[in-house]
Amino acid sequence: RNRSKRMLTKIKTYPQDLPVEWLKKYPRHKWRCDIFPEDGSDHHGLGETEAQAIHSASLAYLRWSETAKQTPF
Repeated sequence: RNRSKRMLTKIKTYPQDLPVEWLKKYPRHKWRCDIFPEDGSDHHGLGETEAQAIHSASLAYLRWSETAKQTPF
């Protein structure tokens, strides 16, 4: 059986490393999510919670993928 090495999408979430004062002023930026699909693109999102950051990054990916479909190469 031939098993080729395949890249997988990587998703990284983490709390923002920003001053407490800044995070109080911008609570929707407490978490960040980075999505790196196997196509080599990268997409980022911010949120007050980890789940919101993941959702935001996934929406960024969807917007990009719809634009990519419409762009002729």
